[in-house]
Amino acid sequence: MLTRRALVAAAWAATPPPPVVVSAVDRDGMPLIGGRRTFLHGLYQLPSLAAGGGDALRAAADAGFHVVHGDATRASLDAAAAVGLKRWVTTSAAPERIRARVTELALHPALLFWETEDEPSYQWNKQGARVSPAKIKDAYALLKKLDPGRAVYMNHSPTNLVSTLQQ
Repeated sequence: MLTRRALVAAAWAATPPPPVVVSAVDRDGMPLIGGRRTFLHGLYQLPSLAAGGGDALRAAADAGFHVVHGDATRASLDAAAAVGLKRWVTTSAAPERIRARVTELALHPALLFWETEDEPSYQWNKQGARVSPAKIKDAYALLKKLDPGRAVYMNHSPTNLVSTLQQ
């Protein structure tokens, strides 16, 4: 069985850091931001402030969060940067979407890391992955080739079978 520690160690050994690293993962799984070990506080969704008005990004920053999931747009990254936040962006596993998003967004200073497909192994009451492990591995390789200075994140649902995650 492949442990998380062994996976991180193998990924570390197989991927030498580029000259300028925005984000990476240390050997023990701790995020490295600008080469420094950093404990990140992040949000997948912003709080709803519609009833009382207000700026959800500003509220997240004021509450001590560092990074928030965002739309794959420059406007989303600009808005985060304006309040001192970083963002991560989901690319999917489709090579054409990955290339388009990296080309458009990789140089933006508010982009901290990429996410491949969201919950690729999640299927309700079904065995097996929604997106194949091979496609996720290919997406990771393409992201690292196009933007080697950023970490790549993958989110898993807590309902996954261990046998599916081991793939």
